[in-house]
Amino acid sequence: MTGAVITTPGAAYPNVLRGDSDEGRSGNVTPPAPRVTRSRTGALVVATLVVLAGIAYFFFYDPVFLHSATWADPSDLWGIFRGAHYVGWGFLGGAYNQETMMVTFPGIAVVLAPVAMLSDTLHLSSLIGPFVYPHPTAALLLVPVTMVLAATVVVAADALAFELGVSPGRRLVVSVLVGAMAWAAAIIWGHPEDALVMTFACYAMVAVQRPQWRRAGWLFGIAIAFQPLIALAVPIFVASSPRGRRLIFAVRCSVLSAFLVGVAFAGNPSGAYRALVKQPTPPQLNHATPWVSLAPHVMMPGSGAIDAGVQRSALGIFSTVTADGHTLLRSEERRVGKECRSRW
Repeated sequence: MTGAVITTPGAAYPNVLRGDSDEGRSGNVTPPAPRVTRSRTGALVVATLVVLAGIAYFFFYDPVFLHSATWADPSDLWGIFRGAHYVGWGFLGGAYNQETMMVTFPGIAVVLAPVAMLSDTLHLSSLIGPFVYPHPTAALLLVPVTMVLAATVVVAADALAFELGVSPGRRLVVSVLVGAMAWAAAIIWGHPEDALVMTFACYAMVAVQRPQWRRAGWLFGIAIAFQPLIALAVPIFVASSPRGRRLIFAVRCSVLSAFLVGVAFAGNPSGAYRALVKQPTPPQLNHATPWVSLAPHVMMPGSGAIDAGVQRSALGIFSTVTADGHTLLRSEERRVGKECRSRW
């Protein structure tokens, strides 16, 4: 596959694409855009290697390198899979029962629900809470699907790099680095949603570059349904969206996650509040900071788990305010610059 060589004006001159430039009025000629290739061959090869490496690690790392008769245990993945069972049974709020250990929005549990129902139909076994055994047969379905979901971010990152005019060589480097991070997130920590959220976010940013604001809003909304932390980036794009469309853009970004979380709260208010607001987490696994000394301890005494919701909320508010302030300053600079050019 050689890939067609094309020109992409928006890739090299995004302001021209969005209509922020005055070249047409001033008589200046826009320089030609660089020639870049649309081929996704490199990204697809890397994504395939990520999937195969994840499957190989799960089934063969412990027997070959640790001389153990067990398969690998990305424990958080089994908790998410248990939440997917609840979704498949029609109880979305059950995704926030204590044994699932989920502390994020339920998008990944919804996506994995068909896999959970198929594994039940085939009478495959899976891990539940503290009950561990060597070969949970549901992994034969779950692990390949998980790795495919996580590997999609490699292709999405390549699409965004292409839209920005990045050279093929650097795009390949980006694919390798993104693939390494997606692999670790999915098969080591058991969180494919952390990669999947960036898949939709990257395609949303591609839509912004074109610009296709309606599509961008829905894509950001799907991303937030998997991992709400991506919402910290949304105010930047809200501020950059066309005037008169900012409210509907924000609605598109939030309506899906609001619906899913609302259904979960309606079915299991205490569990959803505990998971999404209090967010109990062991700080020894999540980079303890001085905030830990101020956080209330939760769950069983001696477990070390703390209430992390307040700290994450404070960090989110600070990051959002900082990003919004920077965006507003940039928008004002652009407006003043356009006025000066038009007067000149």
